[in-house]
Amino acid sequence: MACVLGMRLSNYLTEALSLTDIPKYFRTNSTTALFWLKKNDQQGTFVGNRVREICSVTKLQESKNTLFSLVHGESFPESGNSVNGILVERDQRSLLRVETKIIERDDDYSFRYSILLPSKHHVVDCLIREYNLIHSHAGIHSLIAIIREEFWIIAARRTIRSVVKKCVRCKRFTAKPPTTFPIQLPLDRVRDAARFEVTGIDLCGPLILRSKTKAWVVLFTCAVYRCVHLEVVTSINTEYFIQALRRFIARRGRPSVIFSDNGTNFTGTSTVLRKGDWERWFLRKR
Repeated sequence: MACVLGMRLSNYLTEALSLTDIPKYFRTNSTTALFWLKKNDQQGTFVGNRVREICSVTKLQESKNTLFSLVHGESFPESGNSVNGILVERDQRSLLRVETKIIERDDDYSFRYSILLPSKHHVVDCLIREYNLIHSHAGIHSLIAIIREEFWIIAARRTIRSVVKKCVRCKRFTAKPPTTFPIQLPLDRVRDAARFEVTGIDLCGPLILRSKTKAWVVLFTCAVYRCVHLEVVTSINTEYFIQALRRFIARRGRPSVIFSDNGTNFTGTSTVLRKGDWERWFLRKR
């Protein structure tokens, strides 16, 4: 709203003091207002009416046409009815426009008679970068279709590709992934062994039960044959995990090697097993 009030005040002072020949500059630090002014799409009633009022006062379209006329003067100084085999004509503002195949279509004038632009020019590169940013890095094919609604760039695909390739954000999606060489599997993964002789352990969850309590699933996987054994526990402390491990050993046999992460229940079980007096236990059993 501040931009609109500034434009209205400028109009009033220009008419009251007859300052028509004095150049006027308007500045704002509102990024939202600048985004609305740059956006070409249709907006809501409140925003759209004020954007149209500001654009009519600042004469943005006339500024664009003046810039394009300068581009035509530099790139096509002596152009006739055709440029590089493209039929063109000059409009009332002396802009070169392409006579497309759809001039009989009931559509916008800028769509039926697109503005001709060269393939190598700084203004054209800036235009492509702006459209690429506004349309969220849509890609080369989408940019060609969007830009041709108003402009006809010579060798458009090649020109747009050369500009988009320099965009840092677009490189994130088009860059090739790094190639890595496959590493050798450890001996415990490839040696001949019985099922679950080499076992990896992990937990998944929690799972919400019907009784509104939590449960976890202990996953035992064979590192050689990829067999899977599941045990359900209602807690993730060391005691419940040892009980799940005992049930697994009773069903599948005792593994010789166990792999796991540094979970507190896994490290706690390792500590308990290391502190056990196994020689005394085995002698008593015998």
